Amino acid sequence: MRRQEAFLEDLEALGEYIAKKLKYPGNMVSLTKDFVKPEIPKPTELEVSETDRLVIAIWEKKVSAYCTRTDYLDSNLKTAYAIIWGQCSEAMKAKLTSLDDFEAKSHESDCVWILKEIKGITYRFEGQSYIYLSLNNARTSYYAYTQGAEAFPFSRRGPGALWRRHWRRPRFTRCYCRCLV
Repeated sequence: MRRQEAFLEDLEALGEYIAKKLKYPGNMVSLTKDFVKPEIPKPTELEVSETDRLVIAIWEKKVSAYCTRTDYLDSNLKTAYAIIWGQCSEAMKAKLTSLDDFEAKSHESDCVWILKEIKGITYRFEGQSYIYLSLNNARTSYYAYTQGAEAFPFSRRGPGALWRRHWRRPRFTRCYCRCLV
């Protein structure tokens, strides 16, 4: 269970890093949210019969911005791939390099592929341990899950409940924590 939580935390940290440090981070949102390669929409084609200079100038600006954003997107994807690869443990790197299409995908700096593979390795159920032990661990963690005291503000229990119990008991009796009260 810890691996899945760590993967989600790392994915969130990657999204925060992209939002703070890279240019045009809005283009990269689909990478960390949906595991989809970001696409920048092309500007619409200019009609051949267009003669208005203002419309032509606006179109040229849109094309220039499109070219700039695609250049930054390529750079951002390579940066994100390097960050993802750098954050992998040695064991994870060994598992990734053993995959068939690792060489081709690493030369492309395919962020979507590496994130999906890391997620697959992290969430893989049958290959990690004895299946009945894994099932038992999952059931135990499910039934052991509790909410904090802030979920029940009017509860008699909460912070200091242990001390209240000590004050309510008669003197010199054994408490559940084996102290003399």
